[in-house]
Amino acid sequence: MMKNILLVAVLFFICSCGNTNSIGEGSTTTTVTMDSINRDKTLIIDAFSSSPADSDGIGCFYYDIADSANELFAQGLDGSCYISVNHKLQHLIADTTSQDELYKNELYELRIDIKETGVTDGGNSYEGTMTIKNRNGKVTTKKIFGNCGC
Repeated sequence: MMKNILLVAVLFFICSCGNTNSIGEGSTTTTVTMDSINRDKTLIIDAFSSSPADSDGIGCFYYDIADSANELFAQGLDGSCYISVNHKLQHLIADTTSQDELYKNELYELRIDIKETGVTDGGNSYEGTMTIKNRNGKVTTKKIFGNCGC
């Protein structure tokens, strides 16, 4: 009998995790379930702890406009690129069927939208945005700047 009461209490507690919670005045109401927490992880584009080994200094390198000391994107001569998402280095391959600058792997799709802002000794300077989307449709965008060349 005691086991049945305990089981019902545990099930009630688990079911209550899906209740609607209000964050505060003027905010929106969100329903949170344990499945959605695990499936729709927040997307954070973060800086590399060090440049990827096969990005040999030739290619395109972009930085966060808000924090220019940290590299966010490295593209090598082979057309593939590296970004760090949620503190994990991701290798993405250029989508050659797209007219946009688009990179993909099994987890993410990355779109780079840039405009040339100048020419330097080693190449060209650019500014724009990088937008990453996970396979569940979660999207994050960052303003970037950087250069392509040697």
